[in-house]
Amino acid sequence: MSSHKVSPPWHIVVISLVAVTVVSAVIYWVFPEAPRRRAVSQPRQVQGWYYVWPDLPEELVDRQAKSSSYSNIAPRDYVGPETCASCHPNNHEAWSKHPHRWMNAEATEESIIGRFDGTTVPLRGGTVTVYQEGNDKKMRVHRGAIDRIFTVSHTIGRRYHQYYIGMLESGTPISRMSEYKGVDAAPQSYERPIGPDTKLVLPLGYRIEHDQWVPIYGVYDENDSDFTPDPYENFKPVAYYGSCALCHTTIPQGYRMLLDHTAVGLKKPELHYDIGPFLDSTFSEMTDASLEKMPSTAEELDIIIRHVSAKYEPEKAVTLGISCEACHYGGREHVESEGQIPPRFLPSSPHLIHGEEAEQIDFGRTHQENINLICGQCHGPPRMTLPGGASRINSSEYRDAINGSCYSQLTCVQCHEPHSEIGSHWPNTPDQDDASCLTCHSNFKSAKARDDHTHHPRGSQGSRCMNCHMPHVTEGVETIVRTHQISSPTNPEIIEEGGVNACNICHLDQSIDWTIQFLGQWYGAQFDEDQLADRYADRNELMGRVWLQDSRYEIRRIGIGVAQRAGATWLSKELSRQLDDMYNINRQFAQTTLESLLGIDLDSKGYYYWMTPHERTQVLDEVYKWIDQVQLSAGSQDNAP
Repeated sequence: MSSHKVSPPWHIVVISLVAVTVVSAVIYWVFPEAPRRRAVSQPRQVQGWYYVWPDLPEELVDRQAKSSSYSNIAPRDYVGPETCASCHPNNHEAWSKHPHRWMNAEATEESIIGRFDGTTVPLRGGTVTVYQEGNDKKMRVHRGAIDRIFTVSHTIGRRYHQYYIGMLESGTPISRMSEYKGVDAAPQSYERPIGPDTKLVLPLGYRIEHDQWVPIYGVYDENDSDFTPDPYENFKPVAYYGSCALCHTTIPQGYRMLLDHTAVGLKKPELHYDIGPFLDSTFSEMTDASLEKMPSTAEELDIIIRHVSAKYEPEKAVTLGISCEACHYGGREHVESEGQIPPRFLPSSPHLIHGEEAEQIDFGRTHQENINLICGQCHGPPRMTLPGGASRINSSEYRDAINGSCYSQLTCVQCHEPHSEIGSHWPNTPDQDDASCLTCHSNFKSAKARDDHTHHPRGSQGSRCMNCHMPHVTEGVETIVRTHQISSPTNPEIIEEGGVNACNICHLDQSIDWTIQFLGQWYGAQFDEDQLADRYADRNELMGRVWLQDSRYEIRRIGIGVAQRAGATWLSKELSRQLDDMYNINRQFAQTTLESLLGIDLDSKGYYYWMTPHERTQVLDEVYKWIDQVQLSAGSQDNAP
């Protein structure tokens, strides 16, 4: 008798499978402490820094289960600066006067510095008028058929310039606006329509020390030049809270990480971001919308990030301006523990998994990983660079600093007290600055050692550490400021590529060959003769003139600032030609420099630096003659090298 297996009826198989599935699901949700295994997904690496996971892989789920419940990145983790003041009154008082506090503020009599007194500024064939109507500050932009009135709602900054944010109250509609936002290493520019309450950066700002209304600078994607679009036809203004606010307001760190598009190359610690649960629990606190679908792809995450950016408004910020928790992160647990739980100087959350085990992480005021990176959040955007690698424009101090060797040990707060204002000018004396350097470089503390190293008389400009290793080559708002890239004046890239070198900043009246001779004699520096021949048409020409005649606008700009700092009236003729430079900032620097060197007022001759090329041709011939006469009467031409 043969035997064989009897298969169960098909409906029994189906019922069994359904039962197993249901039981598994019940166990999965009833016992949340049971390990949940998710399908392995691919992360989205953002800015070469942290990884966003639609679903965490098993090894990260296990590590997340062991992580602390401490959180300092969600909106609800933030308590605001007034809470901090109750225990830290001195720091709070100092901060209340700091430029960080006023990086962004509501438009009030306390915050507004500009005089809305009916001043009319000619701009690109039209006019912009600032005035007050009742309690409201207004700005009218008018040319031909274009006529718009904006109401000021907020201010930006108050150290050198103050810019203004406002809404279009009436007049010619604006159909589109420009934004600069992205989650990849290369941010994307895109446009979106303007809503009735959209807060825009207005076209005039107030130049505080000069008591002058001027066109804004450095806000639009394009370089501010003769070809920059004007604020009339085809005007695409910048939406402040979708762009600039990242570094001008205090945003919960969990969302700042998502919106940040400036962190490329900042050597940040590895983090893994369990984005779904974080957004699910916080999204309604940051927007007026609900999160209908968790992101599961890079494209869906990008849509959410753009949505948060588009809907971000002042009331969603922790505070306007930079307040305590921009640097200390959310302090709720610190406050609720009455100070027993210290603040953490790294982003922390059950939704963030650090790249190393928690017991190996120091969440306190450590050097590279924490303190400096906090400053780098806003002082580290990628910029175009000068020969040698220094950033052309300020606000990239941290990025410059980490390109120098000193930041293997140095922290930002060793030179900058973070709670106290600096003022309009650097307050330290040269001796104090030298002392900062000698804290680490003790081998140069003796007078003889420093003399042997600098080859300059004690107390002279050439004996000062920062003049050689942090020269003034970076564009500031009103002048050329120090680079934070700490490097050597013998750097071959600077010399060979025709950069602004530290030696000739003091010795404008010497040639590049003069500089090369001493760098070789004192420090054994050698340079590529072929590259020098390619870069310098006349190696005996005075470098003050070489820089002002350079084809690169950034070198000309530094040359203008260097001439002002050196009091080089003998360069007045060359400086006057910069009044017709195609770049607004170069013309601004040239006007300021000539006025300070010669004691003149170019406005009285009908010149203002934001004139169009056609407008400049109407006045510059007379301006040139006048400057030549002033220079001659002052005797500076006779003293020219």
